Amino acid sequence: MRQKITEKTLTRKAPGEIWDEYLPGFGLRIGKAKRTFFVMTRVNGKQRRFTVGNAAITKLVDAREKARDILRDAAKGVAPEEAERAAVRAAARIRARTFRAVAEEYMGDRVDLRSYGEMQRKLDVDVLPVIGDMAVAKIDRADIRELLRDKAATSPVASNRLLSLIRSILRFAYKEDYVQANVADAIDPKPEASRDRVLTHPEIKLFWNTLDNGTGLDPATRHCLKFLLVTGVRRAEATGAKWSEFNFITDQWVIPGDRTKNSYPLIVPLSLLALDLLYDMAELVRGEYVFPGNGDSPVSVHSISQAMKRSLPKMNLPGGRAVPHDLRRTLVTEMNETLGIEPHVVVALVNHVSGAARRGVAGTYNRALYLEQRRLAMEAWGNLLTEIVTGKAAPSNVVDLRGTK
Repeated sequence: MRQKITEKTLTRKAPGEIWDEYLPGFGLRIGKAKRTFFVMTRVNGKQRRFTVGNAAITKLVDAREKARDILRDAAKGVAPEEAERAAVRAAARIRARTFRAVAEEYMGDRVDLRSYGEMQRKLDVDVLPVIGDMAVAKIDRADIRELLRDKAATSPVASNRLLSLIRSILRFAYKEDYVQANVADAIDPKPEASRDRVLTHPEIKLFWNTLDNGTGLDPATRHCLKFLLVTGVRRAEATGAKWSEFNFITDQWVIPGDRTKNSYPLIVPLSLLALDLLYDMAELVRGEYVFPGNGDSPVSVHSISQAMKRSLPKMNLPGGRAVPHDLRRTLVTEMNETLGIEPHVVVALVNHVSGAARRGVAGTYNRALYLEQRRLAMEAWGNLLTEIVTGKAAPSNVVDLRGTK
């Protein structure tokens, strides 16, 4: 008998089989003891009949949907038992696919990124010990918030960078169908206060002299921290410095574009104070890198940040916490406000490519290298630092750069 099976059909008392007009192959068998849904189809040319539910337990809509799945698989030559085994295997793979495994797959495509080392460090230190062994499909927002909570309490910026990394990995997992949704997308980053920390002259003296006398840091790390203040370069530019990049005839350091943040090469004029630091390192080390770490590698960016953090209690800076980037900000501020160096020269010196000094006509004007002005600026800054640190008057060859064009 063929008719559209409805909820009313399920109440019929006469035994027999009813074939559904709505979904061919789907039917209801009414027996003496129970009523069952079934579907009949051909799998690889062989007629097969499958039970898809007990009418006393299974809803009609669910039984019909299961029948559709069987008919769909049968059209591809897949029997229900094979589809079920495949589903079980897929579920097992999902359970076995940990966040650690997905992160390794994600990072494997990014080994050439300049930020790869820092990304992997964040994973190894902050993420994998907490959620690394969890099935990626089982991780929820609460797990991520818990991971970020302690970090956010001390450093909202670091917490947000971790969130960004986790979000990127889960976005990759979503694209690969490892998860049904990126749960990190629904987590808002913490507000970040803009940093404007600049070391005062007394703090500069404390910073410098404590590095010399009271931190217990190795020479490469101590000299690298000083070098950041003297040159105003970024951490990664200093830590990766190679002797081959320095010209001691012209007293210049050429940082290649593949090691600068904006990918523009940077010529750094070397002041007498910068040269003194380099000559000290030349007597202490042998190898490719100016500031070596372990083995044949340079000192790491992370090591520099941690060294400054550990040294701060001994420095007892009146302004409190400071980070390596504050040394760069100190140079820029002192050049602008104390030495009176023109902004376009300072912008060129620190290799910035944004801001008013690089827009419009000013941008065209600023494409010049300003090497002579920058050399004078660096020498003036080196002399000022020497005066601050030693308490002695700057040498007579200090150049007044106020108004220099």
